[in-house]
Amino acid sequence: GDRVFGNLFDHWGGFAEYVAAPASLWVPVPDGLGLPEAAALPQSGVIALQALRDDARLRAGEHILVNGGGGGGGSFAIQFAKALGAQVTAADSAEKAGLMRSLGADRALDYRTEDAFATPARYDVILDFVAARSFAATRRALKPGGRAMLVGGPWGRVLFAGLAGPLLARFDTRRVGLFMWQRNAADLQELANRAAGGDVTVAIDRSFPLAQVPQALAYLGAGHARGKVVIVP
Repeated sequence: GDRVFGNLFDHWGGFAEYVAAPASLWVPVPDGLGLPEAAALPQSGVIALQALRDDARLRAGEHILVNGGGGGGGSFAIQFAKALGAQVTAADSAEKAGLMRSLGADRALDYRTEDAFATPARYDVILDFVAARSFAATRRALKPGGRAMLVGGPWGRVLFAGLAGPLLARFDTRRVGLFMWQRNAADLQELANRAAGGDVTVAIDRSFPLAQVPQALAYLGAGHARGKVVIVP
C-alpha cells in the first residue's frame, strides 16, 4: 500500500501495470506529490542534479548554457542552476521559450534563429542534452576553466567527447566530456521532497494511458514535448 517510485532504467523500464524490482530501488513518495509527478523525476531530474552539483560544481554568479532547456532534463537543470545562483541561458525551439522562462531562464533562445554556441557570450558551464554542435564548437563556447557536459544526442558525437575530452583537458583548462549519472536513492528522495515542497516544478506536457505507450514514445521522439511525458493507469 505504500506509494513509492524509482528508476528502472536497467530493469527494462516500467511500462506495465505491475513491476518487480529490488527494494533498494524504491523511495517513498512524500505527501503533497502526485504519482505522475514522482514518475517524471527519474532519471532526468537526477541527471540534472548530479551534473550541476557534482560534476560541474556550478557556483553562484557563473553563466550556464542549458542546451535543450525545454525538454525533461533541461526543465530540471534550469531550476537547479537558478537555485545555485547562476545566470541561465537556455536554448530550444521557440515553442518552448515560455516554459524555459517560467522555470527561471534569464534568456531563452530559439535554436532555429540564434546559435547559442556562437554568441559573443562565453559560458562557465554548458549542459548539453542535444549535442547538435561539434566538439570544437562546444569548446570555443567555453570561458577559460569552463566545463561542458554532454548528456544526450548522437552517440558518435557523445562518445567522441567522452574519449577526446580527457585527453585535451591535459593541455587546455576548458573541459568537454560525457556525463554519466549514478544511481542514488538519496538524490531521488531529495528531488521528491523538493518537488513536494514547491521548490521544484515538475513540468509535464502530456499524459498518455498505458495502452498508448507507442503514441507517447512517438510524441516524445518528435521533440515537441515541453518538459516530461508520463504514462498513467
